[in-house]
Amino acid sequence: MNVPASGAQLKIKSLGTDAKYFNKPIKDVKLLGYNGKLQWKLEADGLAITCPEKMPFATSVVFRIE
Repeated sequence: MNVPASGAQLKIKSLGTDAKYFNKPIKDVKLLGYNGKLQWKLEADGLAITCPEKMPFATSVVFRIE
C-alpha cells in the first residue's frame, strides 16, 4: 500500500450501485487531514474518488465515507 499520486482517481468497486453491498446513499466523502473538498461520484461499477492536486501525506491516507 502506498499514498496515491496527486490527481489520481481511485475506484472502490464494493461501493458501486451494481455491487449491492451498501444500500444507503453516500452523502459525502472526505480525506482525513485535508481541508479542501474532494471530487467524487457514485457510479454503477464503484465509488470514484479524485485525489487532490497536492497530497501532503507521506505514509497513508484515510477516506471517511458518510
